[in-house]
Amino acid sequence: MLAKKAAAEVAKAQECLKGRNKAGALACLKRKKMYEAEAARLASQAMQLEAQMQLIESTSTLATTASAMQAGNKALARNRKETSLDVVDDILDEYAEHAAHLTQVQDAMAQPLPGGVELDEEELEAELSELEALDLDAALAAVPAAPARPTPLAAAGGLGELPQVPTRKPQLAPPAGGLTAEEEELAALEAELA
Repeated sequence: MLAKKAAAEVAKAQECLKGRNKAGALACLKRKKMYEAEAARLASQAMQLEAQMQLIESTSTLATTASAMQAGNKALARNRKETSLDVVDDILDEYAEHAAHLTQVQDAMAQPLPGGVELDEEELEAELSELEALDLDAALAAVPAAPARPTPLAAAGGLGELPQVPTRKPQLAPPAGGLTAEEEELAALEAELA
């Protein structure tokens, strides 16, 4: 708003100069300077207020943080008293006593009753092995035997006449063109070995 008033005074000063009214133009320029000074002073005050508000917010945040830290320290001190090393040791000792008592009770309950049957572990193991063997035998007996299938020769009426097994090594017929010297030598050696 003050900037508009300052601009208006400049416009009035220009009109005064056009009308050759130098004193009126100087008065308009003085008012313009007054408006500009007032605007600068107000801007400076606004900056100071903003800085002060920022400082207040900062100190408020610091105060809240310090208060929270103090409350945290009090809670830690209270918890430290409740969980001191002596308290923890007492709790662990009491737990160990309870565990030992429970073990004694369980051991007592596991004892055979007077007049009851005493069991031999090795004898029980042997009996268990026998039962397992009987179960295995029964399972194997329950497996059906594979059906016998007749072979094709038996289905055709027996084995019939089978060919004779050769008793000597077969000999190759000599090629039409005759044997080479090497082949004749090889044949002679084969005949000697046979």
